[in-house]
Amino acid sequence: MNANHHPALHGIDQVFRLFFLFCVCVAGVGFATGSRADDVEEVSFRTPTSQWEVSWLNELYAEAFEAETLEPINWSSPPFQTAIRDLDGKPGNAAIFVSWTDTRFCTANACQLDVWYWDAPEAIDKGVYRKVLQGIALQPLTLGPESQRGMRDVWVGEIRYRWTGSRYEK
Repeated sequence: MNANHHPALHGIDQVFRLFFLFCVCVAGVGFATGSRADDVEEVSFRTPTSQWEVSWLNELYAEAFEAETLEPINWSSPPFQTAIRDLDGKPGNAAIFVSWTDTRFCTANACQLDVWYWDAPEAIDKGVYRKVLQGIALQPLTLGPESQRGMRDVWVGEIRYRWTGSRYEK
């Protein structure tokens, strides 16, 4: 007896087909909404306050900022905001996102954005921060679930930056 003639098997067959159709529809909705919908992390900026952040930012920016503006960085009201995020899933090497707020580093619509990555090829304690992205900060800034060569994609507005192996590029 085949499934088309046995009533119990026919009911199971219909349930299976409905379930399969439901799964296909749900999967289709996921594809239709785009890959940025899942695991997208919006980057929120804040004034740097921890001694760790201030010491690194001072090392990365103090000399160049003073040469450009002829004044030292005022750490009670710094010329930028920061966010600390993980880009590669490795512990101990967080990236520093820097969004400038000082008008000398802005256009009419957006300000300079820098991303510094802790580059430690030999050992985590023997690394150095290296600027891996410099661009214009349009809102929102998000990290996508996608990755290239082990580093998450960075979205600035609708522009996607992908890791090339040494830096982020459009």
